[in-house]
Amino acid sequence: MIPGLLEYAQYFLSPQVSGMGSPLEKAGLIPLNNKERAEILAKIKSRASL
Repeated sequence: MIPGLLEYAQYFLSPQVSGMGSPLEKAGLIPLNNKERAEILAKIKSRASL
């Protein structure tokens, strides 16, 4: 894995960045709910194919 990639993904999947009322939502993206966020983070941490 590329050094820092996990931290980068965790940052963008944090509720503050991709949740309700986040900067990404204000930019027009659909925010993730907690279940979706947890599923994606688990896949990233296990290095599963997305």
